[in-house]
Amino acid sequence: FDRAYFSADLLISWQQTHPNSHWLMRAKDNLRYTVIETFSEGDYLIQMPVSPQAQKKNPNLPDTWQARLIECRYEGKTRRYITSLIDDKRFTKDKVAQL
Repeated sequence: FDRAYFSADLLISWQQTHPNSHWLMRAKDNLRYTVIETFSEGDYLIQMPVSPQAQKKNPNLPDTWQARLIECRYEGKTRRYITSLIDDKRFTKDKVAQL
């Protein structure tokens, strides 16, 4: 996915239609979320609101949805990624960060 395009409708629909496929993208600085669970430092299960505009376009969307937020250092900078790879035992933070 294009890093500038973040769509709850697209990503939620993708997950529902392709249950064995996953997505990973950079998190924008203005991402709104609440931490639901901390797996380890810089590795979180988050809940994000679905915008009223998205819900108007697709009334089947939930009010909120969950993803995993991973923070890692790369070339001296902190990078943040969100992904549908929520299982932190199967997909460790380090493995996801290498993608």
